[in-house]
Amino acid sequence: MNDKYLLIAAEEGNHSIALMCRLLRVDRTGYHRWHADRGAGIDPGSRRARRTRLGAVIMGMWLASRKAHGVRRIHADLAAVGEPASRWLVWKIMCELGIAGVQPRARKRTTIPADDAGHRKDLIR
Repeated sequence: MNDKYLLIAAEEGNHSIALMCRLLRVDRTGYHRWHADRGAGIDPGSRRARRTRLGAVIMGMWLASRKAHGVRRIHADLAAVGEPASRWLVWKIMCELGIAGVQPRARKRTTIPADDAGHRKDLIR
């Protein structure tokens, strides 16, 4: 993929980026991300390393919650410990790890009064 991005960067002045991405079957947003990271001096491996590290932290928080916390709570816990991550990134990593929060069950109504039941008198008044 890197070779295709390098070719697009080299020919950027001669042809449109959209055309080259379409011909080389490369995602245009992926190219722009690669180009921005390259200009900022960001190593593509550092993004992967951050996701791996976040995955370990997320898994630890999920296990500490007895496998109950979902994306919103894990996202809030990460923010509380000073680990910036978007809710989408937390959701994506949790999907990759195959973990999810537990949703509370709907309460079942157990007492259903009969249609002919009378009203009780208020004894407190």
